[in-house]
Formats: sequence, C-alpha cells, structure tokens
Amino acid sequence: MNDSLESIAIALLRTTLVTSVAAVAAMALLRLLKIHRARTHRIVWLLVLAQGWLLWPYTWSVEVAPVQTSVIVSPTIEASYADGPLVASSSLPRSSGEPAFDMPLLLTRIVLATWGIGVLSLVLLSVVRYLRVYSSGRPGELVSEPHWFAEWDQVRQECGLRSAAELRTTRDTGPLVCWVPWILLVLVPKSLWAKLERTERQAILRHELAHCQRGDLWKNLVVRLLALPQWFNPLVWLAVRRFEEAGEWACDEQVARASGASPATDYARVLLHVADYATQVPAGTVGLTGGQLSRRIQRLIHSPNMEVREMRSYLLLLMLIVIGLFQVIRIERVEAEEPATNAALNPLTSDEPAAAPTPKSKYSFDQPYVIEPPDILLINVTGDEQVSGEHLVGPDGRVNLGSFGSVSVTGCTLEEAKQAVEKKLSPYYHAPVVSVDVFAYNSKKCYVITKHPSGDNVVSIPITGNETVLDAIARIGGVKGQAKLWIDRPAEKATDSLIKQVDYQALTQGEDTSTNFQLLPSDRLFIEYPDPTRLRQALEADSQTIAKLRRTESGLFQVEKESDTVAPPTPFAYDEQPQASDSQTVTVRTRIVTDPKQNLRAIEGLKSGTSITGESQILEGLLGVLDKNDLSKVLATPSITVRNGQVAQVGIDSNESSDTPNLAIKLLNHHSGKLVIFDAEVSVTGLAGGSSESKSTFALNAGESFLTRIPQEHMKESEDIYLLITRE
Repeated sequence: MNDSLESIAIALLRTTLVTSVAAVAAMALLRLLKIHRARTHRIVWLLVLAQGWLLWPYTWSVEVAPVQTSVIVSPTIEASYADGPLVASSSLPRSSGEPAFDMPLLLTRIVLATWGIGVLSLVLLSVVRYLRVYSSGRPGELVSEPHWFAEWDQVRQECGLRSAAELRTTRDTGPLVCWVPWILLVLVPKSLWAKLERTERQAILRHELAHCQRGDLWKNLVVRLLALPQWFNPLVWLAVRRFEEAGEWACDEQVARASGASPATDYARVLLHVADYATQVPAGTVGLTGGQLSRRIQRLIHSPNMEVREMRSYLLLLMLIVIGLFQVIRIERVEAEEPATNAALNPLTSDEPAAAPTPKSKYSFDQPYVIEPPDILLINVTGDEQVSGEHLVGPDGRVNLGSFGSVSVTGCTLEEAKQAVEKKLSPYYHAPVVSVDVFAYNSKKCYVITKHPSGDNVVSIPITGNETVLDAIARIGGVKGQAKLWIDRPAEKATDSLIKQVDYQALTQGEDTSTNFQLLPSDRLFIEYPDPTRLRQALEADSQTIAKLRRTESGLFQVEKESDTVAPPTPFAYDEQPQASDSQTVTVRTRIVTDPKQNLRAIEGLKSGTSITGESQILEGLLGVLDKNDLSKVLATPSITVRNGQVAQVGIDSNESSDTPNLAIKLLNHHSGKLVIFDAEVSVTGLAGGSSESKSTFALNAGESFLTRIPQEHMKESEDIYLLITRE
C-alpha cells in the first residue's frame, strides 16, 4: 500500500512538471512560429492537457549482455559478522510493538488526500452550477416577435443543423448556446436583440449555430475533464481557456466566410456591441462572449492572406508527442539469458556427443528453490532476537513472526521470501535487514523402493539439490547381492515418465560413474532382487521352448524344429506376429543394424559400448536418419513373442555376403506387467572368422525401446552392429 501511494505521488509530480514545461513551450512556439489555424491551436492545447494523464508508464525491457561481477567482501565486514550480528549505527531502535513514525509517508498521504478532495470538489461544483441554472426548467422565454423567429428559421436552414435547437430570449444572459436534456438552446438578451440590425442578429445566430455544428459543447467538457488531474496547476487552466478561445476563432472564421455574411469589419463591430452586454458564462455553455475580444477582432481584421507552412505546425505537434512518449515509455536494461548450448539431435551433423531428446521432468534444479510446507526456514533480522531463528512453514504456507504477525511464503523463492519478511517488518523498522535460508528441506523428497520376493520396502529421502543414486543407496545401507536398479522419473505429462537404467556394478567397481544420476523430487529409485525359484524354472523350460527363425530364399522367416516337441514349421512375414492367447506374453520387435561410419558412437551411452533406453519414436527415428542418408544397413527385423518366465530364441543366418554376420538372440521375460524386465544374450559369428557374445538386462514399458552396441572381440571394428528391441 505504501509503495502504491508513493508511486502515485511521484507520477503526479512528474506529470505536473512535464505538463507545465509543455504548456510554456506551446505558448512560446505558437507565437514564434506565428501559427494562425484555430484547429492547430486546439490540437496543441489538447496534447498539453493529455500530458497530465500519463501517470503509468510502460516499461520497455532492452536486453544487454550479462555482466560478469564478483562479490568482494570487506575484511572489516567479515570481522563484524564473526564477532556478532552486524547492526547499523544509524538504525533506529524499535519501540515496544509500536510502528516507527514515518514523516515522508504522512506527507505523501496528506498530499494525495488533498489532491483527491480537489478533484471531487471541482466535479461536484460544476454539477451544482449546471443544476442551479436549469433546475427551474428551460431558461428564457420563447421568441414573440415574428421577424426574429423568421430570421432564426432562415439561419437554421442555411446552416443545415440536424440537432433539435430552439431560440429563446433572456433579460441579460447571452448570446450563448447551452444544452438541456435532448435539446440545444440559443439564448440572446432581449434588450440587445432589439438594438441590433437584422444582419448583425443573423451573424450572431450563425456564430452560435457554428458551435452546435462543431460540437464545441462536448469538446469543451472533455477538455475540462482532462484538466482534472492537474486542477492545481494554473498553466493547465490557461491551456483550457486557450482551447476554448481557439473554438471561438473557428466559429468567427466560419461566419466571416459564410455566403451573405457581413464583411469582417462589420462582424468585428458586432463583437463590440455584444461586449457591452457581456455577462458571466454559466457552466456547460459556449457563446459569442468567449475568448479575448481584442485578439478575436485583430484576427478578423488582420487575417493573413497566406497560411504559414504546415510543416511548422507538424513540428510543434511532433514535439508534444515526443514529450508524451518520454513520459509513457520507460526503458529498462535487463541482462539477456545465455542460450543453452545443446548438442544437435542429428548425430550426423554434430561434432558434440548428441543425446536423444527425453521427456522433460516437472522438477529442475536450474530454477531457484521454491519454499513449500513443511520446510523449516532460518530467518535472521539484524538487531532483533525475537524474530531471528528457525521458522516452520505451516500447512497454510505462512511463517509466524511472533508479535509482528505472520507472512505467506509458500511458492516463493528465498529472495521473494526475504522481500516479503522485510515488507512485513517495514512499519516497525526503518529499512530492516533480513536474510532467509532453508534450514531443513522437508517438502522435496525422493523414494527408494526395494522390491524383494518376500515384500517391498519404501524409504523417503529429503532432496536438497545434491543427492545422487549412491547417496540414496548409502541411506538404506547398500545393496545386498545382485539386483537390478532403475529410476522412474515423473514428467510434465503423466504418460511420459522417464526410465533411467543404473549400472550398479560399474558404479561400485569404479569403471563408469555416468549412471550415478542426480535425484530430483518425486524420483523413485527401484532396487529389484531376482526370484531364484522363478529363474530356475525358466531355465529348466528353456530346452522345450527354443525356436529358431531362418531366412528363406523368398525373404521370409520360418520356424525350424529344434526337437520333437516343437510344432511343425509355420512361415510368416517380417512384421507378422505369432498368435498367443496367454495374457502373460510380451511381443517385441527387433532390428539388427550395421553402422559402417560409426555415427551412433557419438551418442551418450553408446560411445563406451553400453546401452540406452528411451521412447520408441525417438530411438527408431534416430536409426531412420541413418537409413534415409544411406549410412546404415538393416540386417533383419523379426518380431518375437516371449512368454513370462520362458526363453525365446531367434537365429539369423546370412547367405548374402561373407561380410554379413550370423546372429543369435535369446530373450528371457521374467516380469510381465507395466514394466517388463528382459535378460538378453546376443552372439555374433561370421565376420573375419571371429565371434562375440554380450549379455544385457533392461526394463521396458509399453512404447519404449532398448538400443545396444554389440561388442566385436576379434572381429571387424570398422563396422558397428546394433540391436534395437522395441516393446509394443
């Protein structure tokens, strides 16, 4: 509230100074440039009055290069903090629960209250003056003389006035035009009207009807409303009078140019006659008596034959517009954000290792820490032991500051919480010095889920920003025996959860620490121990469920009997899948690809001979880039149906070229459901007489793929071989 009052007061002061400067400049330039056109005068004074309404500027942020700054701590200040709390010598002591007296704030409130009362008083005074004149009905009397009415009717038809208007005579008011509900009234003094000649009366009527045609009543009302914010500024009311006077000039010029009107000298004589009967003009009217009479007569008699070049008028208008722009637009320099240096997604055109895009986590440590219940904050207030200390963020998101009340900090960063506490204490301290830090991170947690045949165990771990997989394992006492580890990370979309495999053996043996991922809030680290009974049963049934697929001359695969218990051969196409009625079966697509140019080695996870798991669209699209550029070769794409707890084997024998290897793939599915864990064994023969075998364990959700590079010991290293397994 205090900041808002201060902003309004500063805006009023700024607009007052700018409006005053614009008014003085307008008067000087109008006289210096000798601008004669009434319309230009009115636009100039309208722009001057508009300056008083530019209270709220628009901030235009201009990005500049970030400045590298370093914070240098003075040894004297460090010593002061070491000895105890640093207290400014000029700080005012706090009274017992009483807010400090703020004289500038009191003066600001008085000034704004006076300004508001002045605006309201002017509005009420104008309304009262208008109602007082017209409270008893329409002023004046209807015209009784027939020739006066005939003159009025003739001038009205000449002007072509569309609005309803009526001529009335008064004792001493007018000539002027005013508005009463739904009709315009032209008021003329009866004594003056009897002394004037016919041509003079018609000239006056043309002048008043010119006001009606131009809408000067409403224009003058708008101008006076524009003057309200600057009601205390005499230069503003000077601008209002000059605007209305320019309207009188325009009507005078229109009467002087009208067909059948009196010459300029005769019309100037009419103005002199009217000046003898001039009275105070009521509120909400315009009349022949407005403006300075001497200036009006001088303009009529000494009107220039040529108008000054319009360029001078445009320069004056442009100057006032520029002054307004300086008020309404504020330029602020902000540091530009450095663009992130991401590696290109296409490994063919990037020199840096490229990583396949993954779903974005809804948490990130790139942004400042956000306070939420039930965090514990450490708040220190210089010179106040009552507030300083540990403060729990309550369920309502507020921290208690003792006798000073409470302040909401939920959803705030540490800097925002600091500002909120300072604002809360500002009525009690003069420029309070506050520091806020997190004492206990209680609102952000991750979970370690241990899956064991005997049951599951869940442990929550607070997240402070530095926890990794090994930190979480250390909190639960380590991993006992062989286990499979992976992280299930929630993403911004519920359907885009991210699975990150953890190589625990490489972490503990010091071979590779790339899978020691940093943990984010709501991460779930799964540690699954195998079931010895199910694994033994699966291996025993291996010999009864093995089937081989061999390539035929027609390019199809067929089943070949491994033993007498195997069903007869049934041919099917590459993408055709065997039918399975068991709900515990999983169908996967495989793709064996050669990469002669070794492009895929640039991807993180494949450069060291390991594997990656991700969305099928991403990994298949990555291989599609190579295929479209003729940089890879697909050896085979069979589909395999793997029953839970049993082993399925696929063999690919090549007879096309001696450079194409023979592969055998064995898959064991030992957990069907949302997440299926596979054990894969791949053997390669046929290249340079060598052979190679690799074993991998991985977990796939529906729509995910596993990509691995097959090691080639004693084989041709110039041509990489990759296996892609996609779960449907």
